[in-house]
Amino acid sequence: MVLATAFRAVIVVEYFYYEEWFFETLDGAHERFSFYNIYGFAAIMPQIWTLQTHYLALHPVQLSNSTAVAVSALFAAGWALNHYANQQKNLSRQTAGKCVIWGQEARFLEAKYRTADGKTHRTVLLCSGWWGVVRHANYVGSLLYTWAACLACGTTHLFPYTEAIVVTLTVLHRCFRDEARCREKYGQTWDEYCQRVRWRMLPGVF
Repeated sequence: MVLATAFRAVIVVEYFYYEEWFFETLDGAHERFSFYNIYGFAAIMPQIWTLQTHYLALHPVQLSNSTAVAVSALFAAGWALNHYANQQKNLSRQTAGKCVIWGQEARFLEAKYRTADGKTHRTVLLCSGWWGVVRHANYVGSLLYTWAACLACGTTHLFPYTEAIVVTLTVLHRCFRDEARCREKYGQTWDEYCQRVRWRMLPGVF
């Protein structure tokens, strides 16, 4: 219970502390104040995010020290990957790519896109840091820390893993949805980015 509650607290505190990052995501840019976001955040998220603590309140689990350390390490790795991937992306956009990532000058592609008002804008597609390894590094981090939160409930029942299953399916869907939108938005520049960063989420596999 302590681990599950602590993990969720970290995610919630980070979300509100870096709330402006949400508007840099495709959900923030495209969905905005929509039914998808209103219903999702008001009805679905509170239910999904509290499944682990609901389960543990009724079915307490005592993890071994080694298991608790392993689960905590998995959560920390996932959180760090998600956090620093988002940080790198936002830094590159705020500085138009003129920044240092992992001790080197950032590598990026300059992309143009047109908004509904007919204006043309410029942005950068980062090819350095985590974004030079895979195209959806933040999603990988989300998967890792979500599965870690569920693993804190032990392995005797499937119910507390509902969130991990839902998030996995959602992330896979978003992976292809986001790429379709980026291809439509950035055109040939997106294709060039995909040639530079070949893998979506897992190098050598996917």
